Amino acid sequence: MKGDFPLFISTQYGIEYLDLSNNSLSGYIPDWLWDVTYVYRLVFLDLSMNLFDGFNPTRIGQNGKHLTFLSLAKNNLCGSIPHSIFEGQIEVLDLSNNKLSGTIFIGFGNFSSTLKVLNLENNLFEGEIWSMPCLQTLKLGGRIPLGAQMLTFNASSFSNNGNLCGLQINKSCSSSSISPKNNDDDEGAGGEDFQEHIWWE
Repeated sequence: MKGDFPLFISTQYGIEYLDLSNNSLSGYIPDWLWDVTYVYRLVFLDLSMNLFDGFNPTRIGQNGKHLTFLSLAKNNLCGSIPHSIFEGQIEVLDLSNNKLSGTIFIGFGNFSSTLKVLNLENNLFEGEIWSMPCLQTLKLGGRIPLGAQMLTFNASSFSNNGNLCGLQINKSCSSSSISPKNNDDDEGAGGEDFQEHIWWE
C-alpha cells in the first residue's frame, strides 16, 4: 500500500489486531486512530517499516486500555515521544529507527511494571536514563548513559554487549572503539519469557 493512512479503517470498529507494517504509507498517523471508538479493543498495533512522519496519540493511554503491543519502528517520526504513550498498559514498545529526540520522559518509571520489551535504538535521544526498578536485562550499544541507576551496575552487568563504551566499563568512546552493531547477536524476547529487555543506541 502507498499514500496516506487508509481511511477505510475508520469504519472498522472493534479491531483487536492491526498490522500495516512493511508498506509505503506516509504522512501523519491520523488522530482518529487513537479515539476510543477505534482503539478501545486494540491489543496489537504494528505500523513499522513505513514512511510516517508524525503522530500525536493524545488519548492512547486512556482509550487503549487493552493495547499491549505497539510498534512504530522504521518510520520518519521526529520530535519527542508523546507522554500519553506511557499512560497505558503497553508491554512491548518499539520506536526504533526514527528521528525521535529530546530527553527520555521520566514517566517511563510509572508503567515499568507492565513494560517487558523496549526498543529505542537509532534515534537522537539525550540525557539520563530513567528509573526502572523492574529491569532485569539491559541491551545497549554505544555510550552507556550516566543516570543514577546505571552507575549502580558493576562492569559484569554489561557483559555480552560488545558495542558498549563508557565510564562504567573503562572503555573509551572513540569511534574506532565501537564496532558496528550486529543485529543477529540480539536475543529475541520470545526465548526469555521472564526477562525484560531494553534496546538503546
